[in-house]
Amino acid sequence: MRQIRQSVNFYRDEFKKPKITLPAAQMFQIIMVVLVGFLVAGGYQIWSLQVQKNHIAAQESQRNQIQAQYESMQKNFVAPKQDASLLNQIRALAENVNRTKKLKRFLEAESAKSVFSFASVLDGLAASDVRDIWLTEIGMKTSGRQYELKGITQYAQAIPDYIEKLKQADALQGTSFNVFSIEQDTDHDGLLHFTLSSEASDEQDEE
Repeated sequence: MRQIRQSVNFYRDEFKKPKITLPAAQMFQIIMVVLVGFLVAGGYQIWSLQVQKNHIAAQESQRNQIQAQYESMQKNFVAPKQDASLLNQIRALAENVNRTKKLKRFLEAESAKSVFSFASVLDGLAASDVRDIWLTEIGMKTSGRQYELKGITQYAQAIPDYIEKLKQADALQGTSFNVFSIEQDTDHDGLLHFTLSSEASDEQDEE
């Protein structure tokens, strides 16, 4: 059997990879499109970075303003000073209130033995409590027909309101209170010492 052999030259032109050459105008257009794309992307990144920088700068400026306000408040803050003598007076008033409560409890136990119940008067005074009025002394004469109330306040206009409240108390019906005296506290500015005196009506005296 006869064998046939044939040699092939792959370096011939028909076996070489064809070269594609674009026109110069088309190459320029492609380069310009790519360049414009890079410019747009770069411009957007630069704009985005600038926006972030402005936002950070605004936040930093706001933080500095708040910090400056806080430091200014700290420098101008003055801690309130406690008045030792006023505190002592308040403690004394509290002790007086406690003594009055003890007296009230005692008189409540003895009220059944007495025609006049002083406990009911204390209840009436307690029910007639007015803000900014503090009683320091309670006096009674003529079997409960006349009273003398002493106290302190910071506002003179609170005294008439207190007198009106006393008129509404059941235990003090028919009793008219008048301002006997008002004096300025010599040791504490703004404190007023007052005294109220009462007179029983004729109808109450006849009962």
